[in-house]
Amino acid sequence: MNLKDKSVIIMGAGRGIGQAIAVELAGRGARVFCSARHKDQLRATERLIKSQGGTVATVVADVTDRKQVGKMAAAALRTFGRIDVLINNAGSFRAVGALWEVSPETWRQDVTTNLFGPFLCCQAVLPPMMQQRQGIIINLAGGGIDRPFLGASGYGCSKTGLMRLTDTLAFELQEAGYSGIQVYAIDPGFIRTAMTEHIPKTKEGAKWIPDMKEWFRLGKDHPAQEAAEAVAKLIQISQPALSGRVFFWHQNFAEIERRAQDIRARDTFQLRYLTNF
Repeated sequence: MNLKDKSVIIMGAGRGIGQAIAVELAGRGARVFCSARHKDQLRATERLIKSQGGTVATVVADVTDRKQVGKMAAAALRTFGRIDVLINNAGSFRAVGALWEVSPETWRQDVTTNLFGPFLCCQAVLPPMMQQRQGIIINLAGGGIDRPFLGASGYGCSKTGLMRLTDTLAFELQEAGYSGIQVYAIDPGFIRTAMTEHIPKTKEGAKWIPDMKEWFRLGKDHPAQEAAEAVAKLIQISQPALSGRVFFWHQNFAEIERRAQDIRARDTFQLRYLTNF
């Protein structure tokens, strides 16, 4: 998909990865509709995009609130006339510690924000996308989808669930005859954000995820801009054969595009059982 004049909703666009994605896609000619919980952060994103000549609109919304999400999608549709892309970036990583240590309410908040939130956003944008018979949904994955994430069961379980939501929705759409709508997950990698910087400063983070502090010290984090560029590349190479897959920010997207049919035939870039002994 060529991003020129496409209408893109970006959730969690007030700062960090979401803001970087919004600026990147606007710079490529997309009309971006940014949403987050905090108005001041959204205004900062809006000023940044407008200063570079981009087209942007914003609305405050909590991804866990069905009514707010519905109003957000309706506002985007009124503003730009269509919804071409949804980026589910809003996230929560607050329940840090062993399962028997963390607050059930905090654990539930992580799962609700990271899994139920994208579910609500997908439901809200699918009617116009199905009417258009075209669209792209990208869910931001994260740690825990490929292995246990010690000290982060809420985050890891929610992101693993988000990956299963991604491929299930993708195949449901194909089965229903809507192959023009593709659904992907992308892992943005380890990025220094307000969320990740806070974790190693806590007692629980130092105990259960001690490597995070060392990763920052050694400079193993990478800029949010690189994740944003990966999202743009994924949108550009999107096609039915790749729908339902998870990709990583550092991959060669030109090669993925070239090998799309092989990826589909082998059912790779997926969560699957390994049954070989």
